Amino acid sequence: MHQNPAQLGWIPYWNLLPMFRELQRLADGQFKFMSGHPSAVSRWLIDGTVNLAPASSIALLKSRNLEMAMPLGIASEGPVQSVYLGLHREHDEFLEFVKVRQKFLRGKFLEALSLHPLDARRQAAFVWSMVREELAPLIAPDLKLTSASAASAALSRVLMNLWLGERLAQQMMMCAAAWGKDQTLADSGIRPVELVIGDEALQRRHEFWKILDLGQVWQELTTLPFVFGLWQTGQQSAPVAIKALICEAASIAQARMQVEPQ
Repeated sequence: MHQNPAQLGWIPYWNLLPMFRELQRLADGQFKFMSGHPSAVSRWLIDGTVNLAPASSIALLKSRNLEMAMPLGIASEGPVQSVYLGLHREHDEFLEFVKVRQKFLRGKFLEALSLHPLDARRQAAFVWSMVREELAPLIAPDLKLTSASAASAALSRVLMNLWLGERLAQQMMMCAAAWGKDQTLADSGIRPVELVIGDEALQRRHEFWKILDLGQVWQELTTLPFVFGLWQTGQQSAPVAIKALICEAASIAQARMQVEPQ
């Protein structure tokens, strides 16, 4: 038995199961896993409950106590399948509006890329300066965000601002806050546009008329993958040997997923 195993925060979603199995096989008792949804894992990293974890990427922007442990994460180049906005049939007007807006925004992102090919901040500033003005009137639907993933919720807020402009996006965010606090809304009969992630997203997909896959939407706009999570460490840096073992497990899991999708 190994003494004082490393405390690893873990997100027990299906997309991480292959890596979890490889870590268990390779680690030989060097890790103690503490499982929770992405937001909980980020909190554990910040307060020192765990030493290392694949946490929400936005946690790096929100906490000075966290840093990237290694260039390894959970990213989507195109559809991610397990992070989406679920829409019902009454949201058809909103969906058509978003489709038109996506085409317009795609052009602006491509223009920004040609003007500032090596400067992501200037690209973002250019796009925002082009799209923040008021848009045509639209009755925005209710929005319900999950508290399980800060990165996915932040991406949803960014997209709403790009799609709808500041005023309508702010209205939807206020509505989302209400859905997070007022339990009576669930009994009102209103069906919101809903951000769903992880295993729940895979299980509930059949409940929705259409979905907006956030990985796909992001790539359509920017031509870039979206990094939902990455391996982070808190105040105590992880030993080099531990990082190497995690990278090895990831490499094996990635290779096995290509030939053993089951």
